[in-house]
Amino acid sequence: MKIFISYRHESDAFRQQIGVLTAWLRTKGLEVISDQDYAAAPPEGWIRWMERSVEAAKVVLIVCTEGYRANFEGARHERRR
Repeated sequence: MKIFISYRHESDAFRQQIGVLTAWLRTKGLEVISDQDYAAAPPEGWIRWMERSVEAAKVVLIVCTEGYRANFEGARHERRR
């Protein structure tokens, strides 16, 4: 199963925790799409990469912290204008 993990880079420690989760899911035989597989931004840019990754995934796992939710709410508010 292909899983895309979406999260907000709250801190280096939090990003490392997501890396641990990603590695654990992979040990269970799951294919995980992760931004952590890139040393730099992908050629198409992060937004297009994320859209393509969501489309390719069977499951999207959102690690929704307060900061993630605030970003989401702000983006939704901007689209309503």
